[in-house]
Amino acid sequence: MMKVSVKAIPPEREKANLLAIPAFEDKDLFQKMGETLRNLAGVYPPQIATKVFTGKKGQSLLVHSAVHPKQLLLAVGIGRRSDLTREQLRRMGALITGCAHSVRAKTVACLEPDTAQVKTPAAGVMFPPEEVA
Repeated sequence: MMKVSVKAIPPEREKANLLAIPAFEDKDLFQKMGETLRNLAGVYPPQIATKVFTGKKGQSLLVHSAVHPKQLLLAVGIGRRSDLTREQLRRMGALITGCAHSVRAKTVACLEPDTAQVKTPAAGVMFPPEEVA
């Protein structure tokens, strides 16, 4: 059984074993994510400085937190904000879940991406309960 809770707190106060940080490709949003990651990791990851990690869909970057020593930070690329869909958010969740299993995280938190421009399919999408759990 999975327990899900929603909290509105600053990222530096979150103590989950794995903290996922959505990363858009858009320059201004990518810089904002980079600043958040630097504040939590204590350093600016060289993978961002050298543009190995750019926020493209499916990319991920795992670094250690300097704020909470037992915490890992996972930057998850989700592409351009204007192209964001529910399917991409679902895939981001799947990537986070897979990483959480790999690192044996007992608790996982995810910062909220800017979903104001999420494209909704014309017919809408419904998932049966067994596909959501």
